[in-house]
Amino acid sequence: MKRLHADLPWSEVRQKLIRIFSSGGPLSTDAAKELYEWYGQSATEVYGSSETGGIAWRIQYSDDAKWHPLPGITIKIDEHSRLHIKSPHIDANHWHATDDAVQLHENDTFTLLGRIDRIIKLEEKRLSLVEMEQALLQTGLVQEAYCMLLPKQGYRDILGAVIVPTATGNNLLNNEGKSALGKTLKQSLLHHFELSLLPRKWRFVSHIPVNEQDKINHKAMHALFANDN
Repeated sequence: MKRLHADLPWSEVRQKLIRIFSSGGPLSTDAAKELYEWYGQSATEVYGSSETGGIAWRIQYSDDAKWHPLPGITIKIDEHSRLHIKSPHIDANHWHATDDAVQLHENDTFTLLGRIDRIIKLEEKRLSLVEMEQALLQTGLVQEAYCMLLPKQGYRDILGAVIVPTATGNNLLNNEGKSALGKTLKQSLLHHFELSLLPRKWRFVSHIPVNEQDKINHKAMHALFANDN
């Protein structure tokens, strides 16, 4: 859905479609806003998995759109912010632990923080890689971002960031170089994170490597950091 563009026959689409649903992964805020501009309404996103069935829904009218549990779904979180659900799709009488961390809000709405395995320990501190990626997207210089823990160098864990720049980011990259763009992004991240938690290696690419299922290609991602610079 993020690959749709303004040149499609949206006036015809408006006459034929009642609603658009999106599932399989959270829709980016930019894609949701563009869809609203072209089609007149944003997609109804459904969060869940093949194992759990549908869990919640949201419509991104704003940057802080929350997820709402679907009818019949009961939710709670544990001390690690892991989402647990009771669902008639699996077992309405017992709690099922998901692989996602969330932040709860009023009326059982919630914000996804990312998969549990995407919350890491770095410099003895807890860090949500999804939260850092969101902070990068808010700079106006980054169109897509993926942060990842790299193999240890000596005794130190290293955080890497793969970045697809926006047009503004590309202008900075082309005119002043990779070092300047990386430094600017670090300065922005310092408003949200301690210096010790910031990425130490940056890769600027035209697209995030994905596999045939449009999921992150982790092998290709690690290959981007194969050379030591």
